[in-house]
Parts: sequence; C-alpha cells; structure tokens
Amino acid sequence: MRGLLPLILVFLAGHAVAVTVPKNTGFSGSFSPIPPSIQKKMQGYTWHKGCPFPLNRFVYLTMSYWGFDHQPHVGHMIILNQLGPETLSIFRALYKIHFPIEKMQLPYVYKSKDDWPSTEANNSVGFFCRLDQQTLGKFSSHSFGIAIDLNPRYNPSQVASKRGGKNITIQPLNGKQYFQQHFGHEGMIEPGDKVVRIFAAHGWMWGGYWGKPEVDYMHFQKEMDRHYKANRLIFTASP
Repeated sequence: MRGLLPLILVFLAGHAVAVTVPKNTGFSGSFSPIPPSIQKKMQGYTWHKGCPFPLNRFVYLTMSYWGFDHQPHVGHMIILNQLGPETLSIFRALYKIHFPIEKMQLPYVYKSKDDWPSTEANNSVGFFCRLDQQTLGKFSSHSFGIAIDLNPRYNPSQVASKRGGKNITIQPLNGKQYFQQHFGHEGMIEPGDKVVRIFAAHGWMWGGYWGKPEVDYMHFQKEMDRHYKANRLIFTASP
C-alpha cells in the first residue's frame, strides 16, 4: 500500500493482523503480546490471580504521543487484544491534532495495587485490573482492557465510596481545583471537542457526559457490556 508503513504482524484469536500508519503524520505505533518481562513486573500490582482475563488477552502498545513540552514522545499502554488496531488509530488522530499528553507509562511502575499514585502523577493509562470504586464487588472497565484515562490530573473524576454512598472524593486529589473549574488548561477534555469526537468515531464514550456524582472527565470506555461483549469478541473473531 503506497504511503503506508507496515509496523508489526501479530496474531489475535488465531488471525494475523498487520498494523499500518501513514508516513506523513509523524506518528509511529505498534502492538504485540505483552513481553514476559513486563508480565512479571505487572504481577501483584496491575494484574493478579482472580482478574477477569489472563494476560494473553491483552496487547502491549508502543506509540507516539505529543507531550506537554510540545515535542513528540513514545509511550506504552496495554489494552484488550481486539482493540489494538483501533487504539492505534485513536492515538494517531490525537497525535495529528497535537493533543498534549503528559505521561504514558505502564502503571505498575508506581508499585501500587490501586490507580491513585498513577493518576496523581497525571499518567495516561489503559489496562489496570482493580475493583470498581463505585460498584461493590465489580471490576472496573479498565480490568477488561476496554477503558483509557487521559491526563487524570487535569481531567479528574468525582468518586463515591460506593454506589449511592455519601462520601465523595475527587480523584486525583491534586486535580481538585481542575474539577471545580474545569476547562481551559492544557490537556483538558471538553464536551464535543476533537478528542471526544475522535474516540466517539471508534465507538468509545466519554465519562464527562455521565451524570453526577459519577462524572469522570479523564475516562473513555469502549461502548460494550464489559462482561458479555468483551468475551463475545472471542467467538466473533474465531473460525
């Protein structure tokens, strides 16, 4: 294909998938199975026994992003394997419009079983196996690899201790001022902006549209029932 640069060939549910990106955008990206060395580092922090999916259900992405310093950088993210190609397409589009992202590193580096240290560091992430903070006994959509948080400090969420609970906190705590007066800071996401439209074009919904107390400005989620359709993808992709 003229003008396209093949990046990597991987197998998802028994099918080979070639990922390509246009040369003229300056973006580069690839995905592959999670390397064994990375899997080992994730254990006990972002993945543990009892998580909904084994680690072979996810892919490890390496991709360009536009930094707060207005320079290109390379980051890493983990996502559900079937969503690898469209995640690259989303971040290629974000890179093209120079949407700034401060950090994109795998959250195990913060050595925590919850995502608070990562969000405090304004780290943008995909997969993180943890319980939902607002629904007792349920796993977060990040545990299924179908959610992405962007610039958490400047796009904070309002978190209830449990669904219907009265204890409300802002996550991350250092983003409180940006929750009370949202919009205007670099890296923020606003209703109907280019970032929201890019994700929506691929079937991802934005948590900024959720009603209070669950509004979540950092959060994008693939529009699917995480318990059923994430598993159903196995069957639709298989012979």
